[in-house]
Amino acid sequence: SFQALGQMVRDKESHAIDDMKLTALTPVSESMAYVVSATIVSFLMQIITFAVMAVYFSVVDKADVVHSAYLPCLEFMLLGALSATLLNLIIVMFINSSTTFSRLSAVIGAAAGFMVATYMPYGTLSKNAQNIVKLFPSSYEAASFRSLLLNKLSQQDVPARMRDQLIEYLGIHFKFGSYQLNNFDNALVILGMIVILAIVGSILALLLNRKKK
Repeated sequence: SFQALGQMVRDKESHAIDDMKLTALTPVSESMAYVVSATIVSFLMQIITFAVMAVYFSVVDKADVVHSAYLPCLEFMLLGALSATLLNLIIVMFINSSTTFSRLSAVIGAAAGFMVATYMPYGTLSKNAQNIVKLFPSSYEAASFRSLLLNKLSQQDVPARMRDQLIEYLGIHFKFGSYQLNNFDNALVILGMIVILAIVGSILALLLNRKKK
């Protein structure tokens, strides 16, 4: 989604975005147009990646994704695509140069794996690092993927005590205090973050537009 929002930076740099101000589009509608296109790109990329990896694991490791996980995974992909796009939009709003965008893109691309506890298992992170991971909506999407794709396997093949350790180590379910989030809780958290990010993005769009005037 961050790469897709690069069009917004290019439009700023070429002043094409100024031409849009001659239309009836409000600053918020203008930003939402970029959000919709970037969300679609992000959603489609997740579907393609999911399909490729599902085939790979089926052929190489003989591990098939259970059919009941397909629809929930698609739902979380859509939620994750929208939340990530809104978060990235807030960053991109302050970027006016393609050079700055490309440099920041490399940094965000490298950091994204750590933000969702992919490069390093969640259980190996310090408490402070775990709390930082919980600030990003994509981490809840990733946790739900782990739950949906690993839950059936772990129930069948892993002893109960080891399964609890595996859940904590991989970050299959996040905890707030003693309360363990399930997939429905994750969806609610992502939806809440989407609302907050949409409000922040709308306010910033209005403020930046006033500043330009």
